[in-house]
Amino acid sequence: MLPAGKAASSLLLLAMFAVVSLHPVIAGCCLPIWGDCTEQQKIRIMEACKNPYLKKDNPVRTIPAKTHACCQLVREYQAPKTMNCIVSRFTKKEKKEYDPTLLFYFRSYCALPPSRSPPHHPRKVMV
Repeated sequence: MLPAGKAASSLLLLAMFAVVSLHPVIAGCCLPIWGDCTEQQKIRIMEACKNPYLKKDNPVRTIPAKTHACCQLVREYQAPKTMNCIVSRFTKKEKKEYDPTLLFYFRSYCALPPSRSPPHHPRKVMV
């Protein structure tokens, strides 16, 4: 048996753990773990990217042009958690036919280069 002080502190610790783990915000039951996305966003990505870019049986890996609708949507859903959410929405059947992890590669591939900033010291032109 534990001494009375240790038993009381153990019971208090256990009670605090139970309250914290059951609290909906702290436990994370109501917050999106994989980001926030909709089924419609997944469908839009699938329509734009699935053939031939995401197909597993594609013998030659082709990638979309940066101006293609697939890249445009990937840029639109650029946030990492949004892409995680979209990939998590793929069904088992879809995962057998398509490779959704390629969307993570497309996220970096489809990113547009940063725009060039004007020079700090403009050249003076004599007229």
